[in-house]
Amino acid sequence: MGGPIRNLVFLLLGHFQKPSDRSGLNKLFDRLYAIRHVRVEMPKRWNASAKHVAGFADDHLADRSVLVLVGYSLGGYLALLICWILHKRTGRRVDLVILLDGVWRLRLAKYSLVLRSASVFSSWLPTRWRPALAFPSNVDRVISYYQTEDYPRGHRVKRHRSQKRLPEEKRTKIERRLVTRGHAAVDDLGWIHEEIETEIETVAIPGEPHGNG
Repeated sequence: MGGPIRNLVFLLLGHFQKPSDRSGLNKLFDRLYAIRHVRVEMPKRWNASAKHVAGFADDHLADRSVLVLVGYSLGGYLALLICWILHKRTGRRVDLVILLDGVWRLRLAKYSLVLRSASVFSSWLPTRWRPALAFPSNVDRVISYYQTEDYPRGHRVKRHRSQKRLPEEKRTKIERRLVTRGHAAVDDLGWIHEEIETEIETVAIPGEPHGNG
């Protein structure tokens, strides 16, 4: 690679989805691939290594490069982990996180059937009791597409409590967008893909084309 990547996008798949499937995020990859000054990595599974993804971003981005994470379902939780690793490691800015009915998960769920079940059924809880995806202050903006048609249902999105010490202009900006379709459809809606493309083009740094991943 000839230099740092100016604009980098990671697409993070939901449970049961594979990079080889024709899922919604794979279709979104095809769409974003056409933006020649934006590098889009091949979609990653929800249980990919958050440390590896964060390490790739740290190694290949310049200080002012743009980083965007798009996560569907459990891919939303992977996006959260990546943000926290970057926050603790280097403080790298994440310009935009887009959640498609993003789902929360207990950190130790992979070690216990009980904890896995607790993670899954937590989305059935009333909103005020439902766990939240709490983002650190290195995230500039979160757009959360959510639905209330069926279950599983995306979890709440909020700023981590540590942001209370910061002035309002330095806190993560959160925008929620209601989708009137079920969980399985949220990642595969053309109008959402169009909005995501527009959001990425808005934050991306213009420049010469570079290769996509």
